[in-house]
Amino acid sequence: MFWSDYLSKRSYAIFGGILSFDTTHESNQYSMVFVPFIGLNHHSQVICFGAGLMRDEKVESFQWLFNSFLIAMGSHMPKTVIVDQDPMIKQETADIFETSIHRFCMWYILRKLLEKVSRAL
Repeated sequence: MFWSDYLSKRSYAIFGGILSFDTTHESNQYSMVFVPFIGLNHHSQVICFGAGLMRDEKVESFQWLFNSFLIAMGSHMPKTVIVDQDPMIKQETADIFETSIHRFCMWYILRKLLEKVSRAL
């Protein structure tokens, strides 16, 4: 399922230069993956452009969700997409958001950095 309302679409049209989403949250009752599509406004406040609920994290599910997001947003590509380091998500975002610059989420970078540095010490 994908959801976005008029205000979310309008916010994306104005502030949709950077798009981030995180698939690490699951609802307790149905074990569905919650995927918020978020960005920042001109006051550096987090705003929601839309959200999805997925039954699984298969390639086809991500393809459908990302394409549904783009259709809802009038096919307007973000300039930058921030994702986690999951290889499948990285590939799907590169395939669908093909003209966007892709960056890793800082949380994942710092987590990996701590893992690598602690091994070296």
